[in-house]
Amino acid sequence: MLEELQAEYLKERIKTERLRQEMIVDRLRPSTLYRSFLYFDEGQWVCVGGLEDEQLAQELHDKDVTSTIYGYGESPEDAMEDFDRAWHTGEFEIKI
Repeated sequence: MLEELQAEYLKERIKTERLRQEMIVDRLRPSTLYRSFLYFDEGQWVCVGGLEDEQLAQELHDKDVTSTIYGYGESPEDAMEDFDRAWHTGEFEIKI
């Protein structure tokens, strides 16, 4: 009985540690670090980063007058992943 409890305890500790590590990695994503905002526009999710105001981010995106990174996707997570990919690869369009 004691061995079973110890084994269960260790499994839970491992699970907790994995979740903690995932949270740390998630916090280090560019889409998280650089204050990105998510919104739905014309049938897709948009992740725009580097701006401190969500309304301003949407207005600038609509006018194509900002120099920030955008990520697009069918879901919020897809848009954030696209933002992160653009950040890491440098494959993004600067809109001026």
